[in-house]
Amino acid sequence: MGNPLVLPSGPITRSCAKKYGAIMSLYIQEHVTQELHDLAFNKCYEELKGTPKFLTLMEAHAEMESEIPAYVTPRPC
Repeated sequence: MGNPLVLPSGPITRSCAKKYGAIMSLYIQEHVTQELHDLAFNKCYEELKGTPKFLTLMEAHAEMESEIPAYVTPRPC
């Protein structure tokens, strides 16, 4: 069987046109869905790209607070 997205040569019957229309609709729907998925993935990737650096800074800050008592709030007596 050939490529279903290619119209057959010769006259196109109503039945053939309906089948072709259904195939094209499905093809377009799949590609739009894939494009939206790719856009959402890229957006999430861009938002999360800096997260490891941020977490590293948070960990360094937490270590600094535990090592240097001057940065820690003094406890009341």
